[in-house]
Amino acid sequence: MSEDEIKLYLLDILEDLNEKKISRKTAINRLNQNKNLEKVIVNRNVCFCISDCYFMIKHLLEENITDIEIEYFIDCFRNKREYNLKEKNQLILKELSV
Repeated sequence: MSEDEIKLYLLDILEDLNEKKISRKTAINRLNQNKNLEKVIVNRNVCFCISDCYFMIKHLLEENITDIEIEYFIDCFRNKREYNLKEKNQLILKELSV
């Protein structure tokens, strides 16, 4: 899979999750259905945005993942913003402190 294909795959999951079409558990299941995806993420140099998003989805039920974080990745994959870890973390902390 190319990075563009991975981004589209992840974006599809994120959009359905954000629109409440699927549960967090279903999002994880959809992520895990693609057996090659984990191999590509772990064994190949993909951009940090992709790997960060992949592991965020993978741990949706284990960590306090905010809606803002999900929306942040959607914006990145739609090319509405450029991925920036510091910016993402600041948005998450701001949401959690409210």
